[in-house]
Amino acid sequence: MTSLKTGLVAVVLTLLALIPCQRTVAVGLGVEGGFFTDDTGANVILRGYNLQAKAPPFQVVRVAGDLDPLWQMGSNLLRFNFVWEAAEPLPGVYDDAYFDYYDRVINWAWERGMYVLIDFHNNAFSRFAAKGCGSGFPAWAVSPRAKLYEPAPNGSCVFSTSMMQAMLSQDNYTNWQDFMTDQFGVRERFFLLTDKLAEKYRDHPAVIGFDLNEPMAFKPILQYDSALTNAFFNLWQQRIAATAPRYITFWGDSPFQFIFINRPPHLDLPEQGNVALDAHFYEPGASGFGRPLFGTSANVNAMLATRAQYNIPVLVGEFGANLKGSQNHLFQYQMDQVLRFFDQHLMSSARWNYTPHWTPERKDNFHDEDFSCFDEARQVRESCAPRASVQRLTGRLIHNTIQHRDEARLFIPLLPQLSRLYRYAETQVDLAWEHDPAQGKTRIFAAQALLFPGENVTIDAQGEQLQCAYDDDQRYVECESPVAGVKRVIIRGEPAS
Repeated sequence: MTSLKTGLVAVVLTLLALIPCQRTVAVGLGVEGGFFTDDTGANVILRGYNLQAKAPPFQVVRVAGDLDPLWQMGSNLLRFNFVWEAAEPLPGVYDDAYFDYYDRVINWAWERGMYVLIDFHNNAFSRFAAKGCGSGFPAWAVSPRAKLYEPAPNGSCVFSTSMMQAMLSQDNYTNWQDFMTDQFGVRERFFLLTDKLAEKYRDHPAVIGFDLNEPMAFKPILQYDSALTNAFFNLWQQRIAATAPRYITFWGDSPFQFIFINRPPHLDLPEQGNVALDAHFYEPGASGFGRPLFGTSANVNAMLATRAQYNIPVLVGEFGANLKGSQNHLFQYQMDQVLRFFDQHLMSSARWNYTPHWTPERKDNFHDEDFSCFDEARQVRESCAPRASVQRLTGRLIHNTIQHRDEARLFIPLLPQLSRLYRYAETQVDLAWEHDPAQGKTRIFAAQALLFPGENVTIDAQGEQLQCAYDDDQRYVECESPVAGVKRVIIRGEPAS
């Protein structure tokens, strides 16, 4: 059944490629309690992808159409990896071609209705650290107190092993400590680069803010130095806000926090300002063993508890599965469970990842990583089936339940193949909320051709003067009412007669 579902998705995406992309109406985002909000106060729920380029060539998007698969899947967020090594190969020497490229992609994303999070991406600091197996920072950023390596040949590193070795090393901590305390002026160069980008995009409606990916500030016994990272992020947030207070600064934390520890991290947040947490989650089997192994409840509930404890939005900025095994279809059951949880609690997320021009030989073009949700023909790969999603909510959530035909109702750890025995018979969105008319329209991605192929779609709008209907492209259901109060909409697919 999974292969049939994947085949149908491939056909539909091929047909959708013929539809011209149109930008949806959107404005800059802010933060209100545990949610991202637009200028009306409506909750904006982000659903998107990471666009990665960890190794040369760093300019992976060649034409605007490279972003079309994300648009077709209903993405409203691009977590766009910014590679410091590519942007500033020497201190104070910027590569204008890379900035022009970055600018083009941001504009192409906005034309397709996607917000952009500028993600200063790294793994274990740099390609010139971690025995040549890392990524991100330029060679000159490596501390003179740590060993400088030549980048390892692509494919020669096992990523999970390399990252663990890096986190256990004194050099790794030295690099992060010297960077974050500005021992050799590298932090100031990073801040100047941030200034440049913040000024450039201060009035661009797509760009919502900045994050620094997975600062692996581990002491050699895997003790995470949260005092060091919190001090850095507070300084960085002040610098960003000085240019444009509207930007959101996304705190980073230990990449293990929501994998093994599974409780809220220690965050020292400013009393004022737009801040959020960029949380990452990879079930160990999904990242390293080629098949899902464990449940995910402890992980996702810890993220939800973090949102409640600190009263800030939590973006699940990375999650996914390394599709390098022979049982990749089993990951779909796990991903469905995770995304249903995100739906139920209006948690924003960005799947890792999208690799434009992926090939079976090169994969993600970074050692043994093969996470891309799209293949060389831009068709959806296993574990990445399209989903409906509530993306704008005009009021307080009461409930949000989303299910898809043939989707597993539950994920069974250790024996994931049994998950397929308990599946949903129909695709349905059931949303109820306390409506605020001043916030305009609630918006639900429920593309008719993609999510209800060959079916008749019924829209049942309940509540005083609530009207719900598809937009002109038959991609989004929009609901509005001039009257406040409890509203409910049920979107359901029924077999065509």
